[in-house]
Amino acid sequence: MPRIADHPRASLARTLELAAAVEELGGECTLAAAADRLGASPGGAFGALVSTAAKFGWVAIRRGRLRTEPRYRAYRLAYDEAERRATLVDAMREVPLFQRLLERFGGRTLPEDRLARLLVWDFDVPESAADRVAGWFVAAAIAAGLLAGGQLRATPT
Repeated sequence: MPRIADHPRASLARTLELAAAVEELGGECTLAAAADRLGASPGGAFGALVSTAAKFGWVAIRRGRLRTEPRYRAYRLAYDEAERRATLVDAMREVPLFQRLLERFGGRTLPEDRLARLLVWDFDVPESAADRVAGWFVAAAIAAGLLAGGQLRATPT
């Protein structure tokens, strides 16, 4: 039985683009329509994007259709930057690997220079994906206001 990846297979920013595309298409659409809206072809990399967007809680997938979820609406309609960042933190916590990293390094210095190797050794991320996943975590933490000056905070600034 293949191992289910608990790490994202696309960036937070790209998953938000997908959710925005679904929202622009009325909040619900077929996978093909969303792929077309993003200039992608259904399957492969697009499937990875969809599954990651679902992990973050931006969209739901059911019977070949995508629907935006309340978390994306909360992000899109946030009253201010603090509320938007809090929504990003909630989304990060939905991704099992990101949750584990937040627990392990919250309130501590994030070892950015060796994060990819740490992901391989301690978190079973495939070596071929480790650099990308490390970059996506750092970018998401910065966007959520959790990472500044190398310090990973427990709550956004």
